[in-house]
Amino acid sequence: MVLNRIGIGSAGKLLGCSFAPFGMIYGFFIALVMLLEPDNNLGGHIIFGLLAMIISPIAFALIGMIIGLTLAMCYNFAASITGGIKLGFTQMPEGNQ
Repeated sequence: MVLNRIGIGSAGKLLGCSFAPFGMIYGFFIALVMLLEPDNNLGGHIIFGLLAMIISPIAFALIGMIIGLTLAMCYNFAASITGGIKLGFTQMPEGNQ
């Protein structure tokens, strides 16, 4: 079997969903740093931390989606020239699922 095309929308959705948890982790750490910041403006730090926890997963998902779309388009272009990637599969016996 030869993989000669990747669905652009599928790649975008997959990478977008894969990047979102990293955005959650990043937002959590930004919020934690904001709370531990030695400053008198604690209210502003709390608001910034909460915004980071909300915006970071969305931003990371969008970035992942853009990366997925771009990589899928690049792969499809390269596969149209080179013929794609040859994949080998073996079928499992019925009882080993």
